Amino acid sequence: MAGDSAGQHAGRLLREFVRGGKSFSGREQNCCFLNMRSAGENRWANVSALSGVDFPDDGRAIAITDWDDDGDLDAWTVNRSGPQVRFLQNDLNKNLFVAFRLRGTRCNRDAIGARVQLRLQNSKQTLVKTVRAGDGYLSQSSKALHFGVPADEQVAGGLIRWPSGRIQVFGSVQVGKKYLVVEGQAPAVLQRTQPASQASVKTHTQSNDSADERRVLISVPFAMPQLRFQTADGDDAQVRQNGKHQLINLWASWCEPCQKELAQLAQDTAMLSAAGVEVTAVCVDRLSNENASSDVAREDLTNSRSLGPFEFGYAHPKTVDILQVVNNHVFDIHRSLPLPCSFLLGPNGDLQAIYKGPTTAAQIVSDVKNSNDDPEVRRMHGSHFTGRWSAKPRSARLLSMGTS
Repeated sequence: MAGDSAGQHAGRLLREFVRGGKSFSGREQNCCFLNMRSAGENRWANVSALSGVDFPDDGRAIAITDWDDDGDLDAWTVNRSGPQVRFLQNDLNKNLFVAFRLRGTRCNRDAIGARVQLRLQNSKQTLVKTVRAGDGYLSQSSKALHFGVPADEQVAGGLIRWPSGRIQVFGSVQVGKKYLVVEGQAPAVLQRTQPASQASVKTHTQSNDSADERRVLISVPFAMPQLRFQTADGDDAQVRQNGKHQLINLWASWCEPCQKELAQLAQDTAMLSAAGVEVTAVCVDRLSNENASSDVAREDLTNSRSLGPFEFGYAHPKTVDILQVVNNHVFDIHRSLPLPCSFLLGPNGDLQAIYKGPTTAAQIVSDVKNSNDDPEVRRMHGSHFTGRWSAKPRSARLLSMGTS
């Protein structure tokens, strides 16, 4: 039992370490090396920065495949840190390749263990690859064998050593083609799903100017604790639950994006009001300046009213702590709340959405319109790209959040 307790404690510390944004590898960047043999040099060149793959990810797995079917190899990586899955598209295609997909008849169907040898016509060099299952930690690359062919070369022929013991010889094959080889049969050209000139993949580009990129829609809204703040007169107040949506906006007087966001929301007050949204702008200035006088606080908040006809007040430390706990429950990586930061509550006080960074009235109104959708529909509204989900949306674990 003592060992189990120690193991559980170590596991908890490890989770806290990772969720706190710490790096397993000390922020070591990914590495990429180029084989210089084709240039007549017996060495590898570090092209990490040049290739653009030198992300400071805690990489755990890499799978290589011609994902977009354009004749060159792309990569998928899995990381401890976000993004947890990253697609690296190779755009250097020159059709200088030959690829084989093998299918066994006497041996196993996937031809695991089969070895293909290609003879190059000019250099007489032999290229060798083997079909493997499980070629890396937590990953499986494509079982298709992809051979790079120099620009001035042709493939004179080759042979396949099948796991059944059969040795199959074949003649010349055409560079820039993919072949299916069934054990005992001649290679047959595979039709590529898209011509290389037309191949495309849907990309997702993160923009620092898009409010939607920092928006998280809560699939299954959950009840929020009561949030309190201090008015300009020094009175204790709480966020009103009057049957309307409430936007709790954290801001600071020294934060220029905060000022711009509040000013823009003020211009769109009519749009927000029509959607039944009220804004409570909670200033965090006094959290870092506890000695600020009531007169100074009152003056700052009075001046802030020029930014909009909203409910203004100063944040209680406990209120910000509550919002930080909620943030840590929603996000696996636990980072301090940014400024500005907003929380959209439903008419019953349940959390509907979180906006990290400036948001817009149009985005808020859109989320309010979708607030009564089913959890699976809300999840798709909050996703940045299409796909299929492996499980249904889960409800929040309120007990674990409450004990955080």
